[in-house]
Amino acid sequence: MIEDPLFHQKDNFYVTGYLSSPVSKGQPAEYIYNGNRIRTSTVLQILKASDEFITFETLNSIYTISYLKVSAENRVLCA
Repeated sequence: MIEDPLFHQKDNFYVTGYLSSPVSKGQPAEYIYNGNRIRTSTVLQILKASDEFITFETLNSIYTISYLKVSAENRVLCA
């Protein structure tokens, strides 16, 4: 099978972390992963969102970010 160079399948990233700001169409998304702030390319569309994760498409990739759960006990210690 000959691969069409014009066809580009996007990479999928599955990350456990948290968003540093709301994801908005037309803007880069920013999330925190392993203590590092990651900035994506421009968001094209939000594919799915829930209390547990968000999936969105950027110019280059598709991201699913599962939200890092912080216990109430840890929140008190961090406050």
